[in-house]
Amino acid sequence: MAWIEKVFERDGAKRRIGTTSKGSKDRPTDAQMRAQGWKVTGYLVGYREPSSGRRVSRTFPAKADAETFRREIERSVAAGDYISRSDRAVPLREYVGRLLHGGWNLAPSTIASQRGTYRRHIDPVLGHRPIGAITRHELADLIARLVASENAHGRGTSVATYELLAKIMNAAVRDGVLNRSPLAGVARPSARRNGRPRSIPAPSRRSPRRSIPGSDRRSYSRPTAASAPVRSAASGCRTSTSPARGSRSSSRSARWRGWPRSRP
Repeated sequence: MAWIEKVFERDGAKRRIGTTSKGSKDRPTDAQMRAQGWKVTGYLVGYREPSSGRRVSRTFPAKADAETFRREIERSVAAGDYISRSDRAVPLREYVGRLLHGGWNLAPSTIASQRGTYRRHIDPVLGHRPIGAITRHELADLIARLVASENAHGRGTSVATYELLAKIMNAAVRDGVLNRSPLAGVARPSARRNGRPRSIPAPSRRSPRRSIPGSDRRSYSRPTAASAPVRSAASGCRTSTSPARGSRSSSRSARWRGWPRSRP
């Protein structure tokens, strides 16, 4: 069970008085402490870790924050998902090193790409920070700065960094290092540039050209329906393009001039 103690200070000296646990009747009250020149400077939340039994504490400036933290600690201990402070204190650089050296079953090229993304954009800002102390605001600020400098870092940098951070934080949740991902609530950057979709050049609509041996390639193009009657007249063959190919009328549409029709 966690407890809360008031922290008093006077002339550089500190003194704590419990507020949630029963104490001796001789313990001074707040009024007596203030009358003696003591001033409340914070509220300390103390508890013992379930695994080691080690006593740990954390101080808050406001009593409401201390009460919230105390209830959260008691809930996590009762639910069995409490994470020790030693696990939360692991630097992000060390934890990512474990993932990249065997924690993820990925291709060597993918590992090399993710290692480069982490080294260039994440490690200089958050590598030294304990993974349990990284907040959502820090991650949102990092992504916002990458989006603002997208032209300098290249297209897709913010998206790749966001996806790598998501993989790291989700792995920390699965490993029991974090209760929840601090990236939750941070919007994924859009793949669009300057709010507009990336332009894709339209395919060329020029007619393909066919080369014929002994002819000029630039002067010859694929035959079209408009040019068919001209060549038919020059060859002496009448051609009709209106009937469907293979129909009976189409088979009779072309005949040589002056050729006698055979009679039965």
